[in-house]
Amino acid sequence: MRIVLIAMIWFFPSLAHEYLYPVGMSVKQERVYVAYQKTATHLELWEWDYITGYANQLLLSRYSPAGFTLLPDESGFSFIDNGLLKIKQFIKRSPRTIAFDAPIYQLELVHWM
Repeated sequence: MRIVLIAMIWFFPSLAHEYLYPVGMSVKQERVYVAYQKTATHLELWEWDYITGYANQLLLSRYSPAGFTLLPDESGFSFIDNGLLKIKQFIKRSPRTIAFDAPIYQLELVHWM
């Protein structure tokens, strides 16, 4: 029994190739935001309407969104793409980059006030 358990722990995680991570939720818009990881270097951001079951990709595949945070008024979200802070509003087509006067290192998460 112990050998079977060790074999399951050892082999089954290596069979998984894609992952879904819930990263946020909007009660006002009735949506759940999910990070879909296809490979170790390819990450996509999707929104899922849990009432209708409809899913939609929020960003183009060229972005690698990390540190997803909804804006306080839920009109969009911010994320970090290759060390740059970007804001995507739902009514706009593409995100805009926030420029800083000085370099900022180890930017991981943004908390909006």
